Amino acid sequence: IYGFTFGGPIQKDKLFFFTDFEGTKTRTGGPTNASVAPQAWRNGDLNIFPQNITDPTTGQLFPGKQIPQSRFSPVARTLFGNPALYPLPNQQGVGPLAVTNNYGSSFRNTLNNDQGDIKIDWRPNDKDAFSGRYSRGFYENFGSQAALPTSMTGGQEGPTQSVVLNWNRTISPTIVNEARVAYSRIGILDRAIDWSGQLGADGNQRFGIPGGQAIAGLSAIGIGGGLTGLGSTGVTSTTYDNKFIYYDNLTWQKGKHLLKFGGQFIRYQQNRYYSGNNGVLGVFRYSGDYTGLDFADFLTDNLRSKGRGALTGAWGHRFWRSALFVQDDYKLASNFTLNIGLRWEYM
Repeated sequence: IYGFTFGGPIQKDKLFFFTDFEGTKTRTGGPTNASVAPQAWRNGDLNIFPQNITDPTTGQLFPGKQIPQSRFSPVARTLFGNPALYPLPNQQGVGPLAVTNNYGSSFRNTLNNDQGDIKIDWRPNDKDAFSGRYSRGFYENFGSQAALPTSMTGGQEGPTQSVVLNWNRTISPTIVNEARVAYSRIGILDRAIDWSGQLGADGNQRFGIPGGQAIAGLSAIGIGGGLTGLGSTGVTSTTYDNKFIYYDNLTWQKGKHLLKFGGQFIRYQQNRYYSGNNGVLGVFRYSGDYTGLDFADFLTDNLRSKGRGALTGAWGHRFWRSALFVQDDYKLASNFTLNIGLRWEYM
């Protein structure tokens, strides 16, 4: 975490500036595990499974629970033909099949956050005081490494900016007016990340999945057998919230009364996009409905279900929130003040 503040006069007794900055960088990580197919499974030898393996094209059992590699889907052939992309086990697994957590690896996360402000104060005369502030922030938090190159990570970006202009006017010794105009823009962007870069912008096509894709990576594929799935659904979303604020407050000291009158008018704009739960990369599901084993259904590409969301434009919400108010602090005695106020608000 690092930063600075710096300020001072531009014109003596009239014009001043102030600025600040703070940056944060966080790196975390450590060991993690994944469950990958052992060599025998990659060869189609499923003898370790207790259930029978049926050939859905004939209704007969696969002899010796062995699925010929000629029957493998393009995804299975690509996956098992590239150990750099989908490595073999490197440690003893646990569970009935000894495959759970049979691959040891590491993970990393990255967080960056930079934010700063600049402010100007100007007093051109004894009656007026102006000030303005501009603030901006850049935030991102994402997984920079997962256990397997075939596993994707997620991340979020949060760009923000705001500006405020304020004018205080001393109308008389007993009347002061404050006017303010402000604007803020807050973004929340959820992303799916091909952290290794090995899947690429045409990852699906490389694995023999047609139809194109909206973002880099690979569709989520549940390969069964208690193994770590591939890719990601690619659930993404984008939200930008804009807020315009117009405010005025008049303060009037009259005898025992401290009166305040004013109004506030806020214009909200929200632009929103969401891919849907199936994401822009989509998902393929295998359940064992055809062969009796989900992993065998994956090898032979007998799909139970699939789904994909949409990469579309944003939809928006627009509304005003308006308010008027009046308040009187009435000092009835030295030890008793009556506060009377009324606020009307409409949205």
